[in-house]
Amino acid sequence: MAKKKVYYDVTEENFEYYQGQIHRWLDFWAEKSWRVYFEHKQLKEALAAVNWDHSGKTLNVALSHKWSVQPTNKLLSKCAFHEVVEIMLVTMSRWMSGNSYDIEEAVHTVVRRLENVIFEKEWTKNAGLANE
Repeated sequence: MAKKKVYYDVTEENFEYYQGQIHRWLDFWAEKSWRVYFEHKQLKEALAAVNWDHSGKTLNVALSHKWSVQPTNKLLSKCAFHEVVEIMLVTMSRWMSGNSYDIEEAVHTVVRRLENVIFEKEWTKNAGLANE
């Protein structure tokens, strides 16, 4: 006899935490040009999802009401991270479908973002200002 599938409710508290994590990861990756709208609704086959309008710079981020796994802060944050990275990569792929100048611009945009997000923190943490 087949086991009945168990679903877990994603609470309003989970949803509020998730929204904060989306903003955390957008800030972390210096993705500040988007207007973000959130929905807490049932998704068929995903824990979370994002849709975007590049010309209007809007994101519609959804978190499902029910999950097949227990929602934890770590998993909510990981879902937020996933959606934000997806936004970055889709933006890059959009640039890359254009001409070579667009590709060069996309590459330098990512390089600058990584410099701002990773290099500065790592330099301060590991090398410090004493080595300057």
